Amino acid sequence: MELKTGPLLCPQRGTRDDALQLVGWTDYHEQQPFEDRTAKAMGRWGRIVKVADILALKGAVKTTIKPSATIEALSVLLHEKRVGAAVVSSDGHTIEGVITERDLAYGLAVHKGAMHTLPVSALMTKTVITCTPSDDVGLVASTMLSRKIRHIPVEQDKRLVGMVSIRDVLNFRVDELQQQTARFRTSAHEMSQPPQDRE
Repeated sequence: MELKTGPLLCPQRGTRDDALQLVGWTDYHEQQPFEDRTAKAMGRWGRIVKVADILALKGAVKTTIKPSATIEALSVLLHEKRVGAAVVSSDGHTIEGVITERDLAYGLAVHKGAMHTLPVSALMTKTVITCTPSDDVGLVASTMLSRKIRHIPVEQDKRLVGMVSIRDVLNFRVDELQQQTARFRTSAHEMSQPPQDRE
């Protein structure tokens, strides 16, 4: 995971545990070395969950808009796609910035009625934090919490391949829990059945 301007600094101490607790991949109160907790998580799900797992579930959806497009056009796009952020890109592949609903709220406070005529480049965030499909979802979640962001573009070989939101992370975890619950119920039902008599 990296900043467009350089390597991503390590999140604040403790935020990774907070994020993993949020999505259920660790027990916050366990006083164990990080390596032990990681091994425990791998034991539960067979491996560490990666960004690629989320993209496989939701699809590699890429909502992009050109920097020269107007804020009005962006608002229409976000409404049609029912998303809270778009990647700013001239060619649909290279990440030039990110613009979110929060940027629109701040822009409205400053520019008021004239905001809809502004280009997207005037309000977009140019210093973009990105991740790769091979990144640990726990690290992505902790980065979102420590940086106070809700969307991170996914980049591979310097090309945009998708976007991950905090909602995606939580939805993926809920799906995992539902599958586990179904397996537990099946096992409990099988164990409650009386043994068959042998002839």
